[in-house]
Amino acid sequence: FIELMSQHAYLIMAHQHPEQLRMLMRCLDYKNNDIFLHIDAKYKDFDGIKHQLSAQVRNAKLVVLRNRVDVRWGDFSQIECELRLLEAATSESTYSYYHLLSGADLPLASQQAIHNYFDEHQGTEFIHFDKHILDRSTYERVSKYAFFSGRHKNIIGKTLYRLILTLQIGVDRGRRYGIKYQKGANWFSITDELARYVVSQRKEVEHIFKRTRCGDEFMLQTIVANSYFKNRIYTPNYCDSYDSIRYCIDWQRGNPYTFRQKDYGALISSGMLFARKFDSDIDQKIIDMIVQFVTKQQEV
Repeated sequence: FIELMSQHAYLIMAHQHPEQLRMLMRCLDYKNNDIFLHIDAKYKDFDGIKHQLSAQVRNAKLVVLRNRVDVRWGDFSQIECELRLLEAATSESTYSYYHLLSGADLPLASQQAIHNYFDEHQGTEFIHFDKHILDRSTYERVSKYAFFSGRHKNIIGKTLYRLILTLQIGVDRGRRYGIKYQKGANWFSITDELARYVVSQRKEVEHIFKRTRCGDEFMLQTIVANSYFKNRIYTPNYCDSYDSIRYCIDWQRGNPYTFRQKDYGALISSGMLFARKFDSDIDQKIIDMIVQFVTKQQEV
């Protein structure tokens, strides 16, 4: 009975590989899911991919955001995209959980199993935290003003970024705003209460995180660490473990590592619910294998 009542929202940030995205949709196409999809403004054939994905999704409800963002690495546009997805979902309905995924991610379990897991942990916030104390260079990404954050990844941009940081003697936005910054991965599974709280904080988020570098890795963590939601996070945490968001992510072999066919057994037996990342240009077979496993489980 609980499973039938529990509705989940999947928030997807995608920018390439339409066929791979279609396969992700197959895995999420479940009667108790609504899928909110943001396709990067840089992607040209928006109407084509929208039509293709709409035809793919038969059981879930698919909402493709028309108000698209040109998302750039390290830039506030990452946060803007997340906020628009949360705003779209919270405007649509009330969900037990909101899951943020990228188009390069896949679930590792059936939707029944994922819904059951979160039903058992209802009220827990699944958010990844690195560690309690940030090192100086990490802290300066958000505590000082970054004018060359994500749009300038070349050597000139990096040099100007460091120079401007050096000139900001005594600047500490955390102290100025009276907040404690925390950092972790973008990807999350959060409750309706927290999703609506984040949306209500839009003006504060813009104020605190515009002109930062990779602020998307701090936004949710900082909101939670400075609110009563900090008592609801999945534990253990503050140990840079992706178990805290039920994800397989491998930073030891890559940046992060792109999973391949040889990793299939380890992924499926990991006990995690999601994995990142996959790339059809590097290894299509592993995507096929996981999609087959997940969809077969859903048919049982």
